[in-house]
Amino acid sequence: MRRATHLLAVTLLAASPAVAGAALIQVPGEVGTIQAAIDGASDGDVIQIAPGTYATSLVLRGGVTLVGGGPRPEDTVLSGSYMHPLIKLEGDSRPARVENLTLRDGFGYKGAGMELQGAVLDVYRVRFVSNAAALEGGAIYATSSLLTLRECLFYANYAQGGEGGSIYIQGDDQTGRAHVVENCTWAGNAGCCGGISLVISDCRVEVTNSILEEVTCLAGGDGYFACNNGTFCGTDGGGNFFADPRYCGFENADCRLEPESPCLPENNPDCGLIGAFGGCGLTATAETSFSALKSLY
Repeated sequence: MRRATHLLAVTLLAASPAVAGAALIQVPGEVGTIQAAIDGASDGDVIQIAPGTYATSLVLRGGVTLVGGGPRPEDTVLSGSYMHPLIKLEGDSRPARVENLTLRDGFGYKGAGMELQGAVLDVYRVRFVSNAAALEGGAIYATSSLLTLRECLFYANYAQGGEGGSIYIQGDDQTGRAHVVENCTWAGNAGCCGGISLVISDCRVEVTNSILEEVTCLAGGDGYFACNNGTFCGTDGGGNFFADPRYCGFENADCRLEPESPCLPENNPDCGLIGAFGGCGLTATAETSFSALKSLY
């Protein structure tokens, strides 16, 4: 396999422990498919996916970074066409990373966007849109894993037959470390049985500076919440509140914030930015309210 170096690879790898011989693999180009790139990658390699929409279902492996090649997550889309889940990562304790992508229209039994079992995954600037699980975890189902989410959007995901309209986390990677959620936004997700944003079971999750819908703590579930907008369970670290986030255009999945939003840092200086997005700079023409969120279903 021909390997190339690129400034993006250097930038991404600088955020992780150095791996000798790590390289950038471009798809399409050097490799025909994303799965072929994953199968041929070595620890520390970065797989850069060119902008476009890809109908795919991937088995990821530890030690690899999967990144969208456009300037925005919306530029590179993995689509399940409501026929299959999008990313699985199982039985691999080497840290993997997924960045700058949109995962949409996945369908699966558990975790239509991502299903993790015995894995360690860092997810950064990923948009989970309209994924549907038959049971639990419309967007993500994670068991015996370690999950980190930063600057992610969960929009219109659904769990039909169980809890966790967006995310269901059960257990950890047996190191005692907490799952981490920072500056994420949940909007318009749904489920039959509670925990629309997040279900925490037999593990600890630290959630900060995020816009939440509903969080449920099950047996052994412990949450620490600070500077969030929305309902939660577990320890109150301060700075939490419940108010209309005032999205610029919820109906179009535009979850940037109107100038009057209580989630903007200028309106909440003690916490800084809450959620994945800053302001849109213009007042949205459509009314955005909690009732508007529910009208999606």
